[in-house]
Amino acid sequence: MEIVKQFKSKKNNVFLVKNDGHFKILKKFSSMKGYNKEKNFYKILQGENLNLPSILEEHILEKSIVYEYIGDRNGVDLIEKYEKDNNEKECVDLLIKIYRWLKDFHSVPYIKDNKLCFFDLSFRNFLLYRDKIYGIDLESITEGKLSLDAGRMLAMYLYYDKVKSDFKMKVFKNTKEFILKDGQIRPEDLEYAIRIEEEMIKIRRDRR
Repeated sequence: MEIVKQFKSKKNNVFLVKNDGHFKILKKFSSMKGYNKEKNFYKILQGENLNLPSILEEHILEKSIVYEYIGDRNGVDLIEKYEKDNNEKECVDLLIKIYRWLKDFHSVPYIKDNKLCFFDLSFRNFLLYRDKIYGIDLESITEGKLSLDAGRMLAMYLYYDKVKSDFKMKVFKNTKEFILKDGQIRPEDLEYAIRIEEEMIKIRRDRR
């Protein structure tokens, strides 16, 4: 298995590898807890109406999982490109696609019954493949609801470079309006989630 490149990841070591002429993703987990949590949630979520890259191999002794490779058009690179190109429509469409993925996630019976949320709304955890959003990294799933995930997504978007630019404020406003018109989240719940996440972002950045 040839390592082609390493991706940015705060928790684990993630690589693009080539094996038998095919590209794959190799994820080496920093802990057995993270490995087991990812594997267990994959078993729960696969087969549901949710886009996830397929697991190809599992190696418990190495705490590693091999996934299908669906490209590397992640959310961070895309929002940076859209802002550079001043393409507000495409950026709003991307955020709406992520929101719809989150809605699909929250529609899964196990997630709904146990009142869980995706939680880790880093835009690197969302890949655009054939015009559809795929979620990756299931290790951070925890208690919460859709409003928390949607609010975190909106707040995190504002704090990528350039922080709260005029472009970002317009995209934020239009995406927020779409989410509220969708009728799944109360305005006060969304505002609360945005405010809490903004406070957490500032705390994390002050610690750097």
